[in-house]
Amino acid sequence: MKKLFQKIGRKGGKRGEESQQQQPSQPASQPSPPQAKPPPQHPQPPEIPQHQFESQNEASQDEEPPQATTSERHATQSLRILCSDSLNVSGMDTLLPVLQQPASKFAEANPGEFVQFMSPSLCPVCFNLDPFRVPPERNLEKRGQSWARLEFKIPADAPAVHIRIDKGTDLVESSQGGCLTCNMVATALSGLAPGWEQKKAFIHLFWAPDLPLVVRIEIGATASVSMGPEEALGLGMVLPEGQSLVFDIIVSTKDEEWGTDSVEVEIYRPSVVQEEATVGGELIKHVGVASDNSSHAGSHDSFVFIREQIENCLYNHQCSHSPSLTPLPDRVIWLKSPHSPSGIQLIEPQGSILAPYVALSYCWGPVSPTTFLTSQETLAARKAGINYEDLPPLFQDVVTVCRTLGFQYLWIDRLCIIQGVRGDFLRQAPKMGDIYGNAILTIASASATTENDRILAQRDPKWEPMSLQISANGMGTLRFSIRHRSHRLGSESKGGDYGRISTRAWTWQERMLSARTLFFAPSALKFECRTHAIWEGFGPGVAGHSWSAQLEDITFRSWLDLVEEFTKRDITNENDRRPAMDAVMERLGRITGRRWIWGLWQDSMLESLCWQGDAKDKAGKKVPCKMYYDFYAPTWSWFSVVGPVSYSSGKGYLGTQTDPIIHELQVKDFNRELAVLTVESHVLTCEMHCEVKEESDEGPGGEKRLVYTYSIVGLSPTGPIPIIADVHLKPWTGLVHGQTFSTVHRSHDGERTSWISNCLCLLVTRQSLRSTVLFLGQSKRVSGAWERLSMVDAPDPAPFLATEKQVLRLA
Repeated sequence: MKKLFQKIGRKGGKRGEESQQQQPSQPASQPSPPQAKPPPQHPQPPEIPQHQFESQNEASQDEEPPQATTSERHATQSLRILCSDSLNVSGMDTLLPVLQQPASKFAEANPGEFVQFMSPSLCPVCFNLDPFRVPPERNLEKRGQSWARLEFKIPADAPAVHIRIDKGTDLVESSQGGCLTCNMVATALSGLAPGWEQKKAFIHLFWAPDLPLVVRIEIGATASVSMGPEEALGLGMVLPEGQSLVFDIIVSTKDEEWGTDSVEVEIYRPSVVQEEATVGGELIKHVGVASDNSSHAGSHDSFVFIREQIENCLYNHQCSHSPSLTPLPDRVIWLKSPHSPSGIQLIEPQGSILAPYVALSYCWGPVSPTTFLTSQETLAARKAGINYEDLPPLFQDVVTVCRTLGFQYLWIDRLCIIQGVRGDFLRQAPKMGDIYGNAILTIASASATTENDRILAQRDPKWEPMSLQISANGMGTLRFSIRHRSHRLGSESKGGDYGRISTRAWTWQERMLSARTLFFAPSALKFECRTHAIWEGFGPGVAGHSWSAQLEDITFRSWLDLVEEFTKRDITNENDRRPAMDAVMERLGRITGRRWIWGLWQDSMLESLCWQGDAKDKAGKKVPCKMYYDFYAPTWSWFSVVGPVSYSSGKGYLGTQTDPIIHELQVKDFNRELAVLTVESHVLTCEMHCEVKEESDEGPGGEKRLVYTYSIVGLSPTGPIPIIADVHLKPWTGLVHGQTFSTVHRSHDGERTSWISNCLCLLVTRQSLRSTVLFLGQSKRVSGAWERLSMVDAPDPAPFLATEKQVLRLA
């Protein structure tokens, strides 16, 4: 580490002098930013100056911030277990003294040449945590994509194991029977999930070479159900003769004491110097090495981690789309200004300054008249200078991070975009892709719920690790550490769950567009670039996959996953949802050359049309999404509804080699001016039924509400087909070309009584016994066109195939 910083310091000293911006004197009446520096002939990654910590409110002093004075290592708690496991070792009398010696005593020799362990008897519960000895039928990895490859970058041939212990009592009995590794797992659970032995629970073990062992205990029970070809026909699925489907059923319940349905524990070997290692470590060689995290997010060690990750990315990756420095945004906060007592000033470079800058991704709190922001009324004051003490706590900490890392410029939307009715959000929103994409670093304040929370703060004690020492009959000491996992296994591939910041649509966009993001999560720091993701505490050489790198090599199915995630996110102003997504699609279009319309890709229009509303009420029951009051998007686009959507039908999961998915609908034309699609497919006319009931919420004084149940009659001989409407629907009857016509329209609210009306059924895809169908009503926006009402996976497509294809316009 010392050599690394010496190397960085030597580079930074020279390059830092070369990159100094000129700072001419400014008239007192009109502060101006530093003059632009001509771009270098051979651009190099911007260096991170190796300054000492600067004080929070003065840019010229070199002091550590009050919250992070030293390298803080918490005192670990120690658990000591005497294990009765009997291991077969050649030459016991002569080898016991050797085992108790530090590994370094063997000098240049390999301890393995002196000590030969015979494999202990294989434990039927944990299989001695040896990935090479787990029977294939017990490894759940064969049933899907490897958890290890989904979470980490590991060699293609590395074995990964996932076993499930269906009864917690099995682990207890094996531990009491003498299994060393079961004892370790049971003790780890006792340390971090006390009382687990008395709960009805099942346990998952996940491990792979060089990775920590992950133990997940879930409250509940498990079962397996097998479905043969005959039972599958009842679901409209055709299975080859002799094949079956196996469903794992897991029933989890929330534990009142824990406040959750599961707890995940991480077991790892601590990073130690050679003199502290013991030969006994060979017994648990498949448990990976990791390091303890500091108890304070602003510690010296935390900043060492940040510097190492940024430097490594700048010099060894190609994560920036632009190889050279780019002009600063239209407005930016200058943190080295000589024209403000605190060194903080809002400037408007007007494209004249090429320099690295940091962007902030965070969650806004409630806006009030006292909220610190830039408006037309405060713009002149912000340009004259900003007092550090006036900034909200989050902004203060971000300024401290930037100054500690040596960055002079910072972009925060609330300060750099003029807010309010006379603001310039509409002009700045289309530039978000470049603002976050060109930033050298984006700081994501995951541990802060609003701008009034700090990120350089003491971490919750629950994230502190405990040390574990196991002595096996005098054969040496096995040292482990245990801690709660900083993030739930499997959550990273879905974008992670870091608190409120993971629920916002704008932060989804900002992360997707950024070249590098530093997360100040509640449990630890996380660095993510377009090459990999590294959590604070990862062992040497361990790296995870980058969620934001999906845009670089995206597939259509993974894009649909992103749309699902985006629509689940909250956004204060629903009218901002399209600009937030447009910036991402604009970036993706530049990367891939693909064209998009209203959130759908033109070269995959049929699959893109197969979305369904996925809104749910308090009881978890699906309900219609909300509708915009004014025209926001054509009804065939998911932009037209307010709420989450699902693409389970568009992903084609049910297609098989023996029963492939056949595309029947064809997109013939698109009118951009009217936002109208012209399509061709088989069409039927059916009845839509809506049953309206009044229900009351549970509990005394429960609020009464209307519940709408929609169904299609006449499409299936077996009876009505239940559907979930995209939004609320209403019937309409009137004269069209002199004839009485009945149809269904989208509406902001539903009728108060039950009704029946006609709708069109448009075949999209089909299989032998299944079909995907769009339901349409006459459009109120475009004469002669049809608007989308719902989509459903329907049964037998035979009724459609008996009709001729028709051409329709969808508005």
